[in-house]
Amino acid sequence: MNLVYFVHDLNDPAVHRRMRMFHAGGAMVSLIGFHRGEAPAEVDGTVPLPLGRTGDARLVQRALAVLGAALSIPRWRSVFVSMRSWHGSWKRSFLPRLPAGC
Repeated sequence: MNLVYFVHDLNDPAVHRRMRMFHAGGAMVSLIGFHRGEAPAEVDGTVPLPLGRTGDARLVQRALAVLGAALSIPRWRSVFVSMRSWHGSWKRSFLPRLPAGC
């Protein structure tokens, strides 16, 4: 199974635990998200796609980071082209989203 995992903080220990869980279950995971501090080079053997740095309790700064990431998406076109092979996504809400027809 191929998944994309969108995260709020690439450095969050819970993200690292979930990546180990996904890999133990045999999933191939594309990790995409924001980070507090420096972006990690890898998370459980997966090289993440950082969307930018954000901070806690800084709503305006986080909104600007989201906007900046949205404007820079064309440079990641190859990642999004590969989405055709993804079976689902996992977000911070912990609810899996599967494409229609699965």
